[in-house]
Amino acid sequence: MIGPNLLHIVLLGFAVICAYFTLGEMNRRSLRRQRLFAPVLSAAACALVFLLFHLGAKQPQWVFGAVFVGGLVIGTVRGFTLPLQIDHTFARVRLPRARGSFLVALGLVGAVLLEIGGAFAGASGTPFRLVAPEIAAACAGMLTGRAVAIAMRWRGTPHIDFQP
Repeated sequence: MIGPNLLHIVLLGFAVICAYFTLGEMNRRSLRRQRLFAPVLSAAACALVFLLFHLGAKQPQWVFGAVFVGGLVIGTVRGFTLPLQIDHTFARVRLPRARGSFLVALGLVGAVLLEIGGAFAGASGTPFRLVAPEIAAACAGMLTGRAVAIAMRWRGTPHIDFQP
């Protein structure tokens, strides 16, 4: 592909939505389970579009999958080690010191900006465009693994009353 196209705007939209949803975690707001998975869905949609770019560049498919699985492992470990506060009455979770998800979402935004910048640069931007899908896959894997691990720990975590 030569030059920017409509998919770049879609990518940027998904990445910004992902960053927006992770801001609530960073600000220590309590979240419902559905809200916990909102950044995961937008990051996964962004990674799927990046997968199309990756396949269009005729890169090996296993690289994208391996990077995603690596991110999944890192995110799962982080999700199991993150201290949780759960209010079972209102089915809400508070994640203390949860800045990591916002930084991962910023990494996703950075991958999109690399792709867009590489599209504007033309042939000289090809190296940036080749690495951007792998960064997006790692970010999507980390967010997915973390959210799944938190959801698995949800029931077994002791109840804490949140103050209104």
